[in-house]
Amino acid sequence: LKQANPSSGVNSGGVSVSVRTSNFPTTLPITARFGDVTGVVKSVVSAGADTVMTLVTPQMEMVGMVDVTITGPTASVSFPFEFLVPCDYSSFCKQSGAVTDLRALASTPPGADCA
Repeated sequence: LKQANPSSGVNSGGVSVSVRTSNFPTTLPITARFGDVTGVVKSVVSAGADTVMTLVTPQMEMVGMVDVTITGPTASVSFPFEFLVPCDYSSFCKQSGAVTDLRALASTPPGADCA
């Protein structure tokens, strides 16, 4: 694995994750599992010696770290991904002004604004 971006997303699902690996075969079928839950493999493209994949996260009932495993007919790769609680920061942002670091804000949510 060369890169997985982003490394976290909301547990309500639907987050696109770009994954770059070296020499991962593009032969189908290719599956992605976020912990025990199947995600969507949206695209698989060969880029020279690299393979670039776009995954879409599933909805998860839990928050925290999971191992993401991408499996093809002849290879597999895994990496960590963190599911976070989706929060509604609109009222918090109106009181506090602009928020420039949403990841830090998600790590320490403003309390009652989180669902």
